[in-house]
Amino acid sequence: MYFRILFFLTLFHQTTKVFCEEIDISTITQSNQISQTIKSNQEIEDLLNLIKEEIYYIENSTESITNIKIILNDARNKILTLKEKGKLNKKEEDFRKAILKIRKALLNSFIKTNRYPKQLEELEDTFIDFIPQINIHGEFNSRIKYVSKEFDRDYTKAVDNTTEYIYFSDPQSKYWGLFLINSNKKFEEKHYYEY
Repeated sequence: MYFRILFFLTLFHQTTKVFCEEIDISTITQSNQISQTIKSNQEIEDLLNLIKEEIYYIENSTESITNIKIILNDARNKILTLKEKGKLNKKEEDFRKAILKIRKALLNSFIKTNRYPKQLEELEDTFIDFIPQINIHGEFNSRIKYVSKEFDRDYTKAVDNTTEYIYFSDPQSKYWGLFLINSNKKFEEKHYYEY
């Protein structure tokens, strides 16, 4: 039974994929409460480990299945409430994590559909929860500049610091599917667009 619960928790974690500012999960056991501020995927993993521990300790009681259902239901409801209120933290402090997240979604999309999307928003819900907002130009935003094959000679000419991201969406471009940070400023001795 414990392994079925762990499988369910893993499935639960994969289906929620939420980065939120705060989630409080109260267990049915009156003495214990799990309250965790979530700001990253690692903290979601830590929260799930706490839930697994809580489930492990109540597993042997006669009301274990009921208690486990209540814990997981409460977690699900609080995540859905945060989604509905728009309190999801779409900001990514580390721009490198943001571009890796989007590049991974692009790759997964290409593997599944054998093409790159015309618009990055097509990735949302299926391959990525949202396009992360990054702070490259003094404020958090996630604007995207879509470019075509006009920059095939030198893709760096597309960099103009007007948006946060650049995406080569034209299937005729030799850079089709390329995703960059739209900044020629430097970070750790490299231009942002070189990451």
